[in-house]
Amino acid sequence: MPNATCCLETKTDSLQTLSTQPVPYLSSRVMLRVTPSLQPPSVKELRSWLDNMAPVLGIAPNRFVPIEVSITGAYLLFDVHPLDTYNDHEVAILGPKVFSVIQLISTQAHSASGLTAYGRQVDSRSGIWIVDGSLSHEATRIEPSREARGPKKGPSVRELLSVLLLAIFIIGLCRLWRCWEMQARPRMRRHVGSVPVAVHDTGFEMDADNRPRSVL
Repeated sequence: MPNATCCLETKTDSLQTLSTQPVPYLSSRVMLRVTPSLQPPSVKELRSWLDNMAPVLGIAPNRFVPIEVSITGAYLLFDVHPLDTYNDHEVAILGPKVFSVIQLISTQAHSASGLTAYGRQVDSRSGIWIVDGSLSHEATRIEPSREARGPKKGPSVRELLSVLLLAIFIIGLCRLWRCWEMQARPRMRRHVGSVPVAVHDTGFEMDADNRPRSVL
């Protein structure tokens, strides 16, 4: 989860709430981008988007509190609260932890189907960010869970084909060498048999029948 300084103000877009509204206790502030942008860019539209997103994730809508929409309506800022719902006795029923909820958003956004609600899809390339409520504007990008990333990709078809061709080439070379070696052995034996052998140093020489006889 890399940390970064969150840039929330450009020539065409900006968010103003970060330094003015503190993050509630045990909550986290989330920033993400949607396409197409919310129109009109208002907190009311953000509330509608959150109410539509919550059932997709299986999370109670009251855990999401709208904070601000950027000028263009592309960037959304909202808080995720730790409590899920209340029963008839006003006792809090704890749902998934705040971080788990935010990671669930990231996981769904990076999935094949994406995260779409209220006609707007979360832009996974821009990332899902937990924003620090301090003046530093630091943010932490939340990656999807490991299960959502799927297994590591194996070798490509091209790589497998390259390995197969290399293996065939090596096997072909080995067979060619073996064939050449088997053909070369008879020629070497015939060549050695046709060379006269001098044994004068030992007192013998070869007769016409290729048998040694004494020359002493």
